[in-house]
Amino acid sequence: MYGEVLSSDGTIRTKKVKGHSGDPGNDAADALAAAGAEKEAPDQLNLRKGTFIKGAGVRLATASQSLLYHAIRRRANRHIRARTEANIDSIQSVIEEINGEKPLESAIWDSLGKGTVLTKKAKVFLWKTVHEGHKIGAYWEKIDSNPLTARMPCTLCQAPVESMTHILFECRASGQETAWQVFNELWDRTGKTKPYITLGTVMGVGLVHIKDERGKTITGATRLFRILLSETVYAIWLNRCDWRIGKNSDPAKILPPPEVRSRLLKAVNVRLRNDRILTNNRSYGKKALNRKLVERTWYTVLDEAPSSALPPDWATNMGVLVGVGRVRRPPGRNR
Repeated sequence: MYGEVLSSDGTIRTKKVKGHSGDPGNDAADALAAAGAEKEAPDQLNLRKGTFIKGAGVRLATASQSLLYHAIRRRANRHIRARTEANIDSIQSVIEEINGEKPLESAIWDSLGKGTVLTKKAKVFLWKTVHEGHKIGAYWEKIDSNPLTARMPCTLCQAPVESMTHILFECRASGQETAWQVFNELWDRTGKTKPYITLGTVMGVGLVHIKDERGKTITGATRLFRILLSETVYAIWLNRCDWRIGKNSDPAKILPPPEVRSRLLKAVNVRLRNDRILTNNRSYGKKALNRKLVERTWYTVLDEAPSSALPPDWATNMGVLVGVGRVRRPPGRNR
């Protein structure tokens, strides 16, 4: 075992104070420490200049844990998973086709970070999707156990591997067909062309731009598309997990279409309500959402739009009831 001595010049020196024997781990550590101590020119760490940060350096005595962590991460060799790299390539190809410009890999990760319109749960879901970190399909192939390997296929659809593409676009148990109908109904209200949606579009949703005929980004439509798409795929994922895990894959307990529709519309309306709440300058100060941004995002899909009954301050006036996808009451005696 080695003790540390800090000298006045900021240099750390080690001294062997006690040994261990009989334990393989301790013996190996002692051997490595002894080899280091016997070097003619032992490695030294200068606390005054700092060795982690490029440039002027940083004093270790005053450096934060976060700063040192990021510095060490920059020095470490990056381990890139083949499946993650393939998904990044897919996202770049799809976004380049939609936006006309290939995004950097860093931009893809930034789109799943702070300051985006996606909810935290949706971002975690998409981040794991890019890394293929969900415990579905081929994940169980690596588990040497027949009961677990049996989880690979989707027995209801007879798909040999339950992939994320299958869950979001093909599976009869995830409610994806009804969910996409709701998405299309809401998006059609905008009158804008819908980008072709694939798994690459889903993973790169935070980078998708809806543009006008001149190629200029339409801020409101872009923000709405990102909200609707992220909420739709996350709702599909929750439906799948509820059926697979909560209902033990019972074909008789598949979520009916009206319930799928209700759940998704509820999630969208929660996003609308939260946007309206976040326009409150008194409560949120500089972090408050811009009222006009909220109006541009939601106005075309509101049940009341473009009715003259909608007041001009509907975005900030929480006393005004507005919603998306609600069932309208019939007029007169047929109510």
